[in-house]
Parts: sequence; structure tokens; C-alpha cells
Amino acid sequence: MKRAGTVAALILAMLTLVAGGATAGILLTPEPTPEILAAPEDFVDLEVTQVDFNDEQMVVVEPVSGESVVLSSIANGTITSSSCVRDAQFSSGSALFRVDDAPVIGLATSTPLYRDLWGGERGSDVAALNAELARLGYESGGSDTYTVETARGVRDLVASAAGYRPDGFLLLTDLVWMAQQTVVTEDCAIQVGEFFSGGEVASSVGGLSSARVPILPPNATPGERVVMIADARYPIDDNGIISAEGVAALSETEEYMNWARTEGAFDLKLPWQLKETLDASLVPPASLYGIQGGRGCVRTESGGLWATILGSQLGRSYVVFDAGVAPPSRVVTTPAPGETCR
Repeated sequence: MKRAGTVAALILAMLTLVAGGATAGILLTPEPTPEILAAPEDFVDLEVTQVDFNDEQMVVVEPVSGESVVLSSIANGTITSSSCVRDAQFSSGSALFRVDDAPVIGLATSTPLYRDLWGGERGSDVAALNAELARLGYESGGSDTYTVETARGVRDLVASAAGYRPDGFLLLTDLVWMAQQTVVTEDCAIQVGEFFSGGEVASSVGGLSSARVPILPPNATPGERVVMIADARYPIDDNGIISAEGVAALSETEEYMNWARTEGAFDLKLPWQLKETLDASLVPPASLYGIQGGRGCVRTESGGLWATILGSQLGRSYVVFDAGVAPPSRVVTTPAPGETCR
């Protein structure tokens, strides 16, 4: 019995050693490095992506506004309603107030309207009226003559403001002339219930006379530039001056209206980009070498190719290969001994 107990103890000791060795083996064996922490493999051969490049950057615009403009009317009667309050925004074709329950409509024309128009009249004022009716989406004569089409456009314009002018006559008592298509009021001179015998209705923020970008981004890709305003592109010169057409478009945007209303409390910004989009190639920076003055060589399997470096974004460089050189489909990042450029 004593011998059997000794054997059992010996077996138990051996099992303990085996288990301990296995545990030690587990503790001493290094765990594999998590994939997210592992060193990345060297990229040797990479595909080239072709993209449109316009070098778009946001720039701060410096608007220049003119003097305040007085809005006036020759309407006569009791003011029965008014939408005029400080900082109100009015667009051409909308009613500013009502006299004897008839709408008095703001209308922006390139030539101030100075006479009643009954039909058949000709002149620059009629041409301006026809142009504004067309812009607002109404019928117009399309010339400098007050035609039947003009009369129908005027009738529909008045009707859109809940007015009634079935004869299609344009009377100055129905209008407030506006120097621009949208105005922001500074002060109002009328009150509901008072008798109005003509005169000032309100003063408005001065119209936008010019706009410029005082600081253009450095190191921009050379080339003619445009600014984006309301999904349209307008020229801007090398001194940052925005074209007259661009200024007119900017003056009608909600962003400019808010800027003017808050007296420039925030930066007014616009996208600034190349007029002509470039066909660029996206390559890894490691494929570039021999960089001098904005140009460099791009490594390919068949050797280096000269290219102009436009910029970089998100770990990739934008390049344009020299004229007559077809962009490669792939590039390499591993330097080759004695590499040259062609």
C-alpha cells in the first residue's frame, strides 16, 4: 500500500509539471501584433487616378456699398397695410404696402419709370420695363414699345400682388422704383392708418457698387480665375476685382443681404477657382523626385516623367504631365539606381 501511494504521488507531481510547462509556454509565446498596429507594407506599384482640377479655394470678399437709397411713391390715400419694417428685404415685383387696399409694387428697372404707360409708348423706360417683366417671368413686348404683351405682363404682375388692373395700364401710383432687384430697408417712413400723399416710403441699404478679394491665396496654380456666385461663374482679375456682372449677382444673394443687414458682422466668402479645369493625375508623393520650382519627375516602371506639381490633398499629389506625354496608368514609389527623367 505504501508503494502504491508513492506511485500515485509521483504521477500527480508529473502531471503538475506538465500543466505548469504548458502554462509557461502560453505565457512566454508572443501574441501576434494586431493588424491595425502592424507596420504597413511598402507600396511599390500604385494605380494613377485621373481627376478634374480647378484649385478651388475659399476667399474673403470685401464688398463696397453705396450711399443709402430713398424709396418713394406718388400714391395717394390711406395706408391700409404695410410690410415695411427695419431690415426688411423686398424683391422687385413684390408689394411694399397698400393704399386704399391697392398694392404699391416695387419694381427694379435699369431706367427709372417716370410716366404712366397706357399702350403704344416707346422709349428706354419701356425697354427697361419689358426686360424686368421678362426676368420676373411675365409676358413682355421684348422691345422698347409698350405692346399688348407688355400690358398682359403688367396685368399679371399686379394680380400677383392681389391687385386688379385688367386694362394692363402701368400707373406710377402703383409703383415704387427700385435701383436694384432686392433691397434691405434701414428705416420706414410710413405707418398703417395714416394718410399718405406721396413722398418717402423707406430708406434702403446702399446698393453694392463693387467687390474685391483683398488677399488672394499664395502659391495658387497660375491661370485665369473666376468666383462662384449662386452656382454661376464670374470673372475676377489678378488684383482680386470681381466683374460688374459678378457684383450684380452677388448683390442679389441671401449671403450678401445678411452681410449688409448685419453691417459686415461676418466674413463674406466665395469659392475662387480656375476658369479652365485641368486634367490632372493623382499620384503618391513618394513617386516624385528631383523636385525643382514646382516641377518634378514621376517614377514609372519605364522611367521618370516630367510633370508640373499643382498641389496636394489627403496624401496625394496633383500633377499635370508635359504636353505630348500620356499620363501613366501606374507609378512606382521605390527609387531606382541611377534614375533619370525624360
